[in-house]
Amino acid sequence: MIKGVPNLLTYTRMNQATTEMRARMQDASLEAVTGKHADIPAATGAKIGEANLIKKGLNDIDSRIGLYGLVSARVETMVTSLGNVRGAFDDIGARALTMVDSGDSTGMRTIASEAEVALESVFSMLNVSQGNRTLFSGDAAQTAPLSSAQDLLADVEAIIMSSSDPAVVNAALDTYFNDPAGGFQTNIYQGGANNASSLVLGNGTRVDYTVKADDQAIKDTIRGLAVLAANKSLPMAQPGTDYRTVVTAGIDSLEVGRAGILDMEARLGVTLGAIEKSVDNDSHERTVLSAVYQTLVGRDQYEAATELKQLETQLETSYLLTSRLSALNLTNFIR
Repeated sequence: MIKGVPNLLTYTRMNQATTEMRARMQDASLEAVTGKHADIPAATGAKIGEANLIKKGLNDIDSRIGLYGLVSARVETMVTSLGNVRGAFDDIGARALTMVDSGDSTGMRTIASEAEVALESVFSMLNVSQGNRTLFSGDAAQTAPLSSAQDLLADVEAIIMSSSDPAVVNAALDTYFNDPAGGFQTNIYQGGANNASSLVLGNGTRVDYTVKADDQAIKDTIRGLAVLAANKSLPMAQPGTDYRTVVTAGIDSLEVGRAGILDMEARLGVTLGAIEKSVDNDSHERTVLSAVYQTLVGRDQYEAATELKQLETQLETSYLLTSRLSALNLTNFIR
């Protein structure tokens, strides 16, 4: 009698079983590491739609939290830069007021030099960037917001020297800094006309964290420093009332700018607080959703590891038997 066919079928079936066990071992290995079923549709059955919605919710939260981190870093850098801007001119305004009231031309020249250095520093701090994005340029995020401090200073010196009438000089400075067609807006500010994109928090609140280098408080600060710095080129041997009027207006502008920058810092601080609260809320929501998702797709890791060990033993046995069968020749199968 021919008895080889059943033996040959057994050999073929064992090869197939070995292949299936290897595939299952791969799944069990993945489940032991991730704690999730390798075949989620099979594990969830009719709840696959619910599982997918929860997964999408988790991905959305992860995207928001990543964006929160990016915006928080930008806002923190902006707050630091604004604080450094205030620190750059520190008590220059108060000391300048003392000097001009006392008629101390030598002291005013010293103040002028300090104001020029501070002006350069302010320009540098406002041109700060993070990655490839400038922070004080509004929607022109690839462009440095301010051009040259020396160009601005030359313009202000020319305005101050153009008239001995303080009313005329201050009116010209108003036009230069505040008129949309003035020199500051057309030659110095290089940023965008609109705000940068706002941030939408998890609760739907839209947060605008834009501060631009042409905001009024910053222009007031730059104007005050430029007026003080321009004193290095003014005839100050015998400063008179007209001279003091122009310088005092510059000092006033500087202090108004200081107050405005403090307000900007405070608003950005509120923004940081709102972002931090949203991070906490989203993190809590993520914890809850993760727990629900795990109940749908989760696999006990200890159980998966136990199954993996059993499969390894079975696979070793299968390899041994298959090896023995493969060593049989045709004579073995048909005797």
